[in-house]
Amino acid sequence: MPWDETPNEIRHRLEDPDKYETCRRKNIDDGVDLIVCKKKDSDQWEAQALRFSKEKFDKESAKAWFEKHWKKEESYNPEDLKDLPEELPLVIEDKMIESVKIDEADIRDIGAVWEVTIIKAGQSKNGYYYTEQTLRDAMQKFEGAQVFAHHDGAHISQDKKSTRDLIGYIEQVQFIDGKLIGKLNILPSAEWFKRDLLFLKERNKLDLFQLSIDAGGQIAKENGKVIVSSIDVVYSVDVVPKAAAGGEFNKLIETITNKGETIMENTELKQEVEKALEEVKKTKCELMLKEKLLTSELPHLIQEDLKMRFSGKIFEEQELDLAIKNAKDLVAKLQENLKPEATPIKIKEEEIDKQEKGLLGFFLGRTLNLLSPDERKALVGNVPPYRSFREAYIDITGDTEITGLKSKAVKLREAITTEQFDQVTANVINKALIQEYRFSGWDTWREFVNIVPLSDFKTQYRIHIGGYGSLPTVAAGAPYLALTSPTDKQATYTPAKKGGTEIITLETIRNDDVGAISSIPRRLAVAAARTLHEFIYGILTPGANNLIYDGVYLYSASHPVPGGANVSNTGTTAIATGLNAARIAMYKFPEDNSYKRLGIRAKYVLVPPDLTHTAYELVTVAYGTYNETPTYLQTQGIKIIEVPSWTDTNDYAVVADPRDCVGFEIGFLDGKEEPEVFVSNLPDAGSFFNNDAITYKIRHIWGGAVINWRAYYGQVVT
Repeated sequence: MPWDETPNEIRHRLEDPDKYETCRRKNIDDGVDLIVCKKKDSDQWEAQALRFSKEKFDKESAKAWFEKHWKKEESYNPEDLKDLPEELPLVIEDKMIESVKIDEADIRDIGAVWEVTIIKAGQSKNGYYYTEQTLRDAMQKFEGAQVFAHHDGAHISQDKKSTRDLIGYIEQVQFIDGKLIGKLNILPSAEWFKRDLLFLKERNKLDLFQLSIDAGGQIAKENGKVIVSSIDVVYSVDVVPKAAAGGEFNKLIETITNKGETIMENTELKQEVEKALEEVKKTKCELMLKEKLLTSELPHLIQEDLKMRFSGKIFEEQELDLAIKNAKDLVAKLQENLKPEATPIKIKEEEIDKQEKGLLGFFLGRTLNLLSPDERKALVGNVPPYRSFREAYIDITGDTEITGLKSKAVKLREAITTEQFDQVTANVINKALIQEYRFSGWDTWREFVNIVPLSDFKTQYRIHIGGYGSLPTVAAGAPYLALTSPTDKQATYTPAKKGGTEIITLETIRNDDVGAISSIPRRLAVAAARTLHEFIYGILTPGANNLIYDGVYLYSASHPVPGGANVSNTGTTAIATGLNAARIAMYKFPEDNSYKRLGIRAKYVLVPPDLTHTAYELVTVAYGTYNETPTYLQTQGIKIIEVPSWTDTNDYAVVADPRDCVGFEIGFLDGKEEPEVFVSNLPDAGSFFNNDAITYKIRHIWGGAVINWRAYYGQVVT
């Protein structure tokens, strides 16, 4: 039997998992667990697999343990196993994969696609005879057929059928061995039905659900038989307790993971499960790290060092506890060696950290983007927020009269001075700004724009290369001929600084203008986010006549295609019919040089606020009470993005699926996607002492450009 490995375990299979229906995990030695499973055809429990923790074993030592210690038990007492942790069985392609410990939330939509027999050729229990030719001719009629799990006898009454009973649809219909076979895709709203099918599959009881067709056609009598000569219309395929014409569930043929990828092989599913497990463990470790550092009472700088060491990694709790203990021991030794008059490191760092968190709480408490309790605790811990900026200033500087003078600062030596107050406030505003920026709502462009880090201010070059034509046939003994090399085109952009300044005056602090001060992060964040939003969507505006890398406008009737003709990605048709026309045109866009169609799929439609409702009606599946059958356009999964800065009430644009074609790139200097806030060093805006004001500077450095026109189709409606 095979040995294999996961990121955390070495596994050895003892028996084929197909023999069993449920399993338990039992610890039998230090770092060794045994998987014990119940056979499908009896109540007998047997050893199915061994699991070795990688903390204790490598593959060689695991094999050595097996040779020395393993003695197979033939059976197990069910009473001894009932309280053991249950292993989650993962079923696919009629196979049961070795169980994996994983939370249900980590793998979603198991059981979404099944192979079904729609109908069999031959005599049905209702007396109709279906010929093989009739079923072959009807294949396309069943393509896309709705599947219902009805109530109250609706199977036999068309006017009783309702979307609330709709559980899925059928596709890829084929005629195989006298049967119409197809894929049943179950809707997310029918989660109950998927669970029932998986339950029945595990117990070999799939025949509890069967399928019946609801169709219309022509019949004829021949030799005493009622022959179905044609199936002219298919109303639906319905789930019933007993089917008359052989409709049944065959097997689970696909499993869809929480990332939307289709898994067809056991090895691929194992890898996906292991990846999900790894992400879950990383998240748990990240939460553990934050919680332990918050209660560690370590200086702020040392906490930051521990964050850098452990963030984004999987580690054991004991490992983190040891690192915190060593850090505390180091701080204690440093304090012992300090001179008596020196400021204790621990006190100073804790005081500053507490004051910064209180000030951050002041800004976050007035944000429009409310934080969850866990998010707030991660940022400010249990430190109460300052009630006003005036209170924060006095507490941090000791300047009770708010003079801005160093001589008035009466706080103990572990407090910072008025000379440092401006920098502390800048740090806090920067943290609050990042929170506001991330949830500003002006970043819908992230759905389809490629984001890259930049290392300098130099002009960026992005090369677009064409494709080769069809490969020629090479005759026997003949040489291979050289292919025609494709040409390339070059898009360029240069990153630039965006920014400005904001001032907090002594008067503002004295007057305790809470609204003006607390709104600074939000106003700065919106300004930065909206600037980038307007840059991108300004270029993508239909009819804006923005020249791009190939020397013509983004939306043009004359995009040059080397080796072919000019191609248009613009039109004048209203959205009601123009959306589908744009989708078709995009699918036909040719590759440079080869002039082969690229099959680019439309994924987004960009609309002004005035067109949002109309676009929703066009792309939403089963919109309206008289549209239970989705249109073809509604099945394409096109997503609406509303662009508030667009003012024309009729123009719109279609954007390609980024998996097929990325059309825009934005580069951020050093990968810093959020803006930054600093204390300004302008000649006429010095320290708080000299000017009775603190001047802050916001800076955001980025650049971008269209890199492929094929990702866009613009309709300028006249």
